[in-house]
Amino acid sequence: MDFGKNNQGFTLIELIIAMSICVMVIAGIVSAFRSQETTQLTQEQVVEMQQNLRGALEIMSKEIRMAGYDPDVKYGAGINRAGDGTAADPLIFSMVADDDGNDNYTMNAANDDNQISVNGADEKGELKYIIYSLYDAYGDGDLDLGRKIDGQKEAIAENVSGLILAYYDEDGNVTADTTAIRSIKITLETQPDVNATNFVGGGTRTLTETIKCRNLGLK
Repeated sequence: MDFGKNNQGFTLIELIIAMSICVMVIAGIVSAFRSQETTQLTQEQVVEMQQNLRGALEIMSKEIRMAGYDPDVKYGAGINRAGDGTAADPLIFSMVADDDGNDNYTMNAANDDNQISVNGADEKGELKYIIYSLYDAYGDGDLDLGRKIDGQKEAIAENVSGLILAYYDEDGNVTADTTAIRSIKITLETQPDVNATNFVGGGTRTLTETIKCRNLGLK
């Protein structure tokens, strides 16, 4: 039986339908990929923000706990300024420490073994001031948490959109009297870096911690 040959191929309508289906499938794949990419970038930014806050709070907590450390009770260490954390009104506290960076060391010449010895130690009983405030460390329009010790200021947390400081006395009441402060409540809020090339938006993250100043009120 001779069925003959048909060389007509696909019609124009069939080709259009096939191409439309292919376009929709490709669009779906691209959309799913972009959605997953955005989700991943958002998660990475959230993790970065949380680590940013935790690291800053860890540093602040350790140092604030030492506020007022003054074994000889003669240097006046304590809370020196109970500010709101802005550049114009920072938190300032002090402690007696042996690591202010102003040291006296003597370097001896090399001996027969070509070794150089260094003798000396940091001076004892030095009053160290620590200052915390928000400022724009990099001139990018975003605030950062600054830490200043003996004239040297550095950012310990970037893109900090909020810093709230509350001061409490031994009864848990809010106080502005620096001599009555026994604990400090710190609230830090951070946001994604809007200047980052992979910025995808997203909300802010907030961490709060109350730090007891164990060296205050012991005199």
